[in-house]
Amino acid sequence: MDDAEDYLFTDELLGVLEPAAIGLSGNDVARKESQDLFDRTSPTSPVLSNRPAALKRRSCFHLSPTQIRSPQRRSLRKRPAVDADSLFVKPISRRSLESQNLFGDTQLTAATNARFGKSVSGLTLPRGSSSASLGNASILGSNLEGENKSPAFPILTHYTDVGPFFGLPEKVQELLKQQKGIDKLYDWQEECLRMALESPFSNLLYTLPTSGGKTLVAEILMMREILCRRRNCLFVLPYVALVQEKVRSFSPFAVALNFIVEEYAASQGIIPPKHRRKRRTIYISTIERANGIVNSLIEEKRLEEIGLVVVDEIHMISDRGRGPKLESLIIKLKAAQVDVRLVGMTATIGNLEELSKFLQGNIYRGDFRPVELKYTDAQKRHDPDAFGILVAEVVPKQNCLVFCATKRNAECVADLLLHVLPRSLLSHKKAEKKALVEALILEAGEICHILKKTIPFGISYHHSGLTVDERKLIEEAYLAGVLCCLCCTSTLAAGVNLPARRVIIRAPYIGKELISKARYQQMSGRAGRAGLSDCGEAILVISHSELENVKSLLRSPIENCVSRLMDEEAKVLKYLLLSAVSLGLAKNTREIMHNVMSQTLLKVQAKEMEVDIESLAISVTKTLISYGLIRQKQPGESSQLASTQHPLLYGDESLIGLTPLSQRSSSTLSNQSRSRSFGSQPEGVYLDKPIDLDLDCQLVVSRLGKAAIRGSVDLDKVVAVYQDLRKAQSGLVLVSRLHLMYLSTPYEQVNDGPFKISSAQYLKMFNRLSPEECCVAKSLGISEIVLIKLNSGLKPKVNHFTLKRFYLALMLHALWQGESIWDVADAFDSDRGHVQNLLQSAASFAISLKSFSEEFDEFWAFVDLFESFGRQLSLCCTAELIPLMELPSVKRGRAKQLFRAGFRSLSDVANASPEILTRRIDNLPKRVAVQIVAAAKMLITEKAEALQEEAEEILLRLRGA
Repeated sequence: MDDAEDYLFTDELLGVLEPAAIGLSGNDVARKESQDLFDRTSPTSPVLSNRPAALKRRSCFHLSPTQIRSPQRRSLRKRPAVDADSLFVKPISRRSLESQNLFGDTQLTAATNARFGKSVSGLTLPRGSSSASLGNASILGSNLEGENKSPAFPILTHYTDVGPFFGLPEKVQELLKQQKGIDKLYDWQEECLRMALESPFSNLLYTLPTSGGKTLVAEILMMREILCRRRNCLFVLPYVALVQEKVRSFSPFAVALNFIVEEYAASQGIIPPKHRRKRRTIYISTIERANGIVNSLIEEKRLEEIGLVVVDEIHMISDRGRGPKLESLIIKLKAAQVDVRLVGMTATIGNLEELSKFLQGNIYRGDFRPVELKYTDAQKRHDPDAFGILVAEVVPKQNCLVFCATKRNAECVADLLLHVLPRSLLSHKKAEKKALVEALILEAGEICHILKKTIPFGISYHHSGLTVDERKLIEEAYLAGVLCCLCCTSTLAAGVNLPARRVIIRAPYIGKELISKARYQQMSGRAGRAGLSDCGEAILVISHSELENVKSLLRSPIENCVSRLMDEEAKVLKYLLLSAVSLGLAKNTREIMHNVMSQTLLKVQAKEMEVDIESLAISVTKTLISYGLIRQKQPGESSQLASTQHPLLYGDESLIGLTPLSQRSSSTLSNQSRSRSFGSQPEGVYLDKPIDLDLDCQLVVSRLGKAAIRGSVDLDKVVAVYQDLRKAQSGLVLVSRLHLMYLSTPYEQVNDGPFKISSAQYLKMFNRLSPEECCVAKSLGISEIVLIKLNSGLKPKVNHFTLKRFYLALMLHALWQGESIWDVADAFDSDRGHVQNLLQSAASFAISLKSFSEEFDEFWAFVDLFESFGRQLSLCCTAELIPLMELPSVKRGRAKQLFRAGFRSLSDVANASPEILTRRIDNLPKRVAVQIVAAAKMLITEKAEALQEEAEEILLRLRGA
């Protein structure tokens, strides 16, 4: 190759760039791990086993951009000179398409009619071009706008079937049987998939009862997008636990079918996502992290890499907390006007047509359940206080879930069952129960006294007060039949896939409020899963006084899915419009109305909710201007001047001297009311100027606004974040991490978290600090005298927000020093699950602070500090466990088990068989072991390929120079 920049990689070449072909330098660890893995697995590797013989032979060659051996030379085509006004793409022959096929046991269908959008890999087709004229063309990404970028992985704008199973190879069917025990799809699943394939570029909303098998349809559609269209997918799930479970369960498919699965939950995942040329990726993400992914891809003009976005539990748009963020995500995807297909699935929704109108997609309805769900009248025959009889009828041969109103109630019910269940349960899987107890002790050094008594009976409680490790061990034991009854709170119904033969709803309440119809259906829907039993039973235990209310509940229609963009003074709507301007989705207020607000569910429901969308857009835009986050570009103002304006104001006033709105007097907005302190709920600032809004004037985002978007910081916190960092600059203490812990402690944990200050514990922890660490407290105005006053019941002069935030930082400090979550939770009188959630939230906020700081030159030091600190805080473990904790759903407890069993690295895990893992590690089901091994193989391959691509990028630049 004389001129590497004059060539494009085709599918044929990229198809043979297998992990086995890696030849790397500069990173011995990654090279050794990848080589060890594929030396053992390449002859029978599931990635290679179904390839044609020719591809298997070629996969052992060493390939690089500067040295391509025969017969690969025919896979390079000279790039023609491109005329932007008359761009035509040369069709690739059928033989070439067959050579691209990754699976030797499949055949292309005779009809591969391409359906193209208006844009092909970022290039505009000439006027008059059609899909018919392009035929079976494979469109090569060419990055015409970018400089010094390597050729992109080919992105097909149409679907090319690669097998008989809904266009997928038979290998997918085999994997479904091996990994999920699925021999055949249900009739409704086939109908829904056929409907999706008949309109492959239309959005889709489908609904079925809980346990109907909705997720499998989405998984097949994602694999089809990955393998048949070569575009990435985004799978949005509501909870961290679901994300981690799905990453692990999808890993065997990724290894066998040669794609990548990435976790985006808490602090996991890189923003923006890595740009890969050789393999496609499924990003599995929480709602919050999905917004970050989409924002970054729009900003980098890479959104076309995503072909499909799947949203599970889409009815959560109605959730007051996270609903507006989910709606904002969908709005941005629609407003970006890129060929991205949206698929939403839900089990509980009333106004399906309105939601479908919002998605602008087709609807598939069904009422199928794989097993019969029986609603019995057992509560009429048994005293509600003796519900243990209902449990005894099912266990231990089958599983039972008991939903309780509160965490405390769940623990009490688990303890109560010991006195009503037969002692014969003690002999059922006795050895496995003992292993579970030992695993729980290994995780944190001790075990809850209730679990110690209940687990021998096969009973456990399950709620947010447990650590992630404890919950994972209990869930795995339940699925393996070691535990037969879980006493849980209602969050388990939506957060974890744990089916049961019988579901008992102990009382029709969540806390003190009557349950909703949707939540009732979620809980009862856990009863009866295919392969578990021939029927499922849902029993609601009530008192006579509750009978009429419950009858009314059961007869009521399903709650409607409504927009929450107006909640909390339109906080998320403000963020949405700010991000729309920042990302170029709207340039002025008029475009905000037509390009963004018109895409909202709020617009669909505007008449019913009595909302004037245009007036709302104007009002919110003015608010953003008043906050100093955006402004109107002045006539004749250059773009360079616009980008160098002060981050908030038009003048030179520093943000450190501004006061959040919560501290400003309601009677005056004069400058005299400003103070240098900030309160318990920092909300931003307000400019004391009347705003004359021109609907057609270009809007410019300030640096502060850009920082808020980049760091995913709530707009009501953004000024406080800037003030915190600015204040810390002059006295940052780095002798320990305490100062960074204080800055990383999230505001919501201070304001809305479950923690209460114990003045005695506060003083005790303060007296343990080193002199250097006391300097951190001193910079915040906290001293021993202040804490003595607090302990004496006197009100100190220090702001309560600052006092409590430093108190939580001391909790993090104790964990950092190696104290167990048990000890810290006991010392601070809190649940260990809440302590762990604080740790995870702080790690995530540290990553946000890193991104926020990147927008300000003065915060250059914080960029590197928070990047490494956030990663360390998320793991908070000894150095030798860090590599193992990269595995999805593997936390400190499981990492300790792996390490003690002799698995010290990802390579050790990847080279082990699942059988060896289950023998050496207690309480590890075979299914989970298969997933862990597959995840290790996927991670090693991903690291090795990233290094290879980096090396290729460097070589291409050198040859171009």
